Amino acid sequence: MDDVLRLIPSDLPVIANLRRNTSAHAWLARLPNLISHAAHRFNLHFLEPFHKGSCSWVGRARRSDGTTVVVKIGWPHPEMLTEPEALRLWSGGPAVEVIDEDWPNNILVLEDVRPGNSLADHDDPVEALRAGLKVLGGLWAAEVPDSTSVEGLPLVAMNQAAGAEKHLPRAPGDFDRDLLLEGLESLRTLSGDAESSVLLHGDFNPGNVLRHGAQDWVAIDPKPLLGDPAYDLGPLWTQVSDDPDDLPGLLEIAAETTGLDARRIAGWALARHAESVLTCLGEGDEDGAREWMADAEAVRGVLRGLDAA
Repeated sequence: MDDVLRLIPSDLPVIANLRRNTSAHAWLARLPNLISHAAHRFNLHFLEPFHKGSCSWVGRARRSDGTTVVVKIGWPHPEMLTEPEALRLWSGGPAVEVIDEDWPNNILVLEDVRPGNSLADHDDPVEALRAGLKVLGGLWAAEVPDSTSVEGLPLVAMNQAAGAEKHLPRAPGDFDRDLLLEGLESLRTLSGDAESSVLLHGDFNPGNVLRHGAQDWVAIDPKPLLGDPAYDLGPLWTQVSDDPDDLPGLLEIAAETTGLDARRIAGWALARHAESVLTCLGEGDEDGAREWMADAEAVRGVLRGLDAA
């Protein structure tokens, strides 16, 4: 057991995050046994954990043939339940490959693509954006069977809006309530009139796109949905640069490359930012809410610029 416990240091992000969530405490208590189970089930020798992930334990392991893999053991929650299905549908495309799985225990054995070299580390926002858009194009091209278990974005967005709105009374007085209401309205309405529906990554931020070989990039950690492709662009577009002044130019590139409406891309970004603000407030995380609020204000500024053009 000591060998397993070294793989679960107290400063792992997943430990710190889920300790604040009482519904995850039972899973945290099981985590050492789940790691042991994965070692025996897949004949693995674990090497080290990755200091990455807020809802999953992730670590590197060696197989009996000497090759290395990444093992992901997830805390069960709705957003991740169809992750293996989506990764299988993207097999051969720009997503990490699944080698094996024990999904009743939420365990994935993945090809050895390691954190630490992601689009978030790229020093050129335009190049990072273009690389991410290329990956998204590959993900959106996947054929999805009628029997899929992946949830549709419209229902998920409606539920998110209803859940987030309950936290509006917690907003501090200096938060722009009209901005939050505008974001929630976008969350409710945008998915209902989408012109197309694709298999979405669901959390396509630059940190979830890793270098794969000398030239390629692959997506990791999806929260799959079926719906409007513009939904996927917000995290990439707004996070490849820390400078709000870059947002209009980056949005123009994203819209031209994908053929999607710029206002729709920005509208989804505002919707997701507003939902994140209110979710943080619901969790008692005012600092996090203020960070999301600043980002939401920057996106609204871009939207106002589009309206004035």
